[in-house]
Amino acid sequence: MRTSTAPIELRKRSFVVSTANYHTVAKAVIFDLDGVLVDSHPQIDQALRQWARSRNVDLTRWWQEAHALTDPEFIALAAPHLDVDRETQALRVLEYELAGTARPYDGAQQSYGSMPTEVTCIVTSGSRATVLRRIRAAGLPEPSILIAAEDVRRGKPHPEPYLTALEEMNISAGEAIVIEDSPAGVRSACSAGIPVIGIARTPAAARELADENLVDRLPGLTSLSITEHSHTGP
Repeated sequence: MRTSTAPIELRKRSFVVSTANYHTVAKAVIFDLDGVLVDSHPQIDQALRQWARSRNVDLTRWWQEAHALTDPEFIALAAPHLDVDRETQALRVLEYELAGTARPYDGAQQSYGSMPTEVTCIVTSGSRATVLRRIRAAGLPEPSILIAAEDVRRGKPHPEPYLTALEEMNISAGEAIVIEDSPAGVRSACSAGIPVIGIARTPAAARELADENLVDRLPGLTSLSITEHSHTGP
């Protein structure tokens, strides 16, 4: 879960998180990866289609879930007749091979990338090796804390991924804010008690998030400002 041995001093620092309609001070800003920081959905889609075609699996019914669940959860849902462990490994090989072409979204460096590395946190449904390769390909710093598929028993929309992040950072839900793009991710964070800013880059994505419990919804990270809070007094 920790990608760095550097100590996390969240109690001694905080961040001003602002949009045109929302303003808060938080100890931690927790990011989803795919669809928020990194444009990796084309690679994910390609891997899913290759895997499904080779296994004669119809993805039509489960396409939205494919972008939210961990690989084992998705395979158990879409292809319960197959061996989950073996197929998870096969799908992850494809995802890893394609991960090197991921690119950062506009604003990723200015928001996530500008934060002190020792306080960065990413919560994702992807596997650890693939996620780290995407982050490196996008030229973003590796997070101090990475909650990946291998770190939880139940992925998004269950609250476990974000509860695990809070535990690792030793903060309460009210001291954090999450940046998410999928309904499953939003529900995961909200169920953990953390306020969420949604990212919806297309009209279709905006419709998907329309009924979710968000403090704000943005068209991209360029509409988000994160600056370190200047403390006064002792």
